[in-house]
Amino acid sequence: MAGEKILLMEDNKDVRENVVDFLEFGEYTVISAVDGNDGLEKVMQGFTPDVIVSDIEMPGLNGPGAYRKIKEHYAAKNQSAPPVVFMTGLLIDHPDGFSVSGVQETLNDIYNAGPVGAIKKPFELDHLFAALEYALKTRGFPETPLKPQGPLQPYAAPGQSQPPQ
Repeated sequence: MAGEKILLMEDNKDVRENVVDFLEFGEYTVISAVDGNDGLEKVMQGFTPDVIVSDIEMPGLNGPGAYRKIKEHYAAKNQSAPPVVFMTGLLIDHPDGFSVSGVQETLNDIYNAGPVGAIKKPFELDHLFAALEYALKTRGFPETPLKPQGPLQPYAAPGQSQPPQ
């Protein structure tokens, strides 16, 4: 799929510029934002992305917080918000095949944002493109069957003697 409009929210300038280059190479139309507030402002000013790609941890309004506000904006117009793919270095590969955050508050933000996609930084280009194509084809992600029931306890990933801090 090419030509679709993507809103990229990423506070790290180098990462933002590289992802814009990759997405434009993939023939996507990209509008970038330096943080969640900037991304929200672009949507409020009329930019209608087909999908959002966002960092999770950013100064000011984080990615899940911005996405929640974007969803509220669309809901007020009786429209569905575009799907979001979060990209973050905070995700840890869980041995059961899903990703959890090492930061409980961030994990709760992600779950409260609704069904989302997530890829771990650094990522392979095909992982980003696969997540985008899935989001565009299905207009979202399935609800996760794993809702946090309380604070998650860190675990030691395979090959680690202690849980990550």
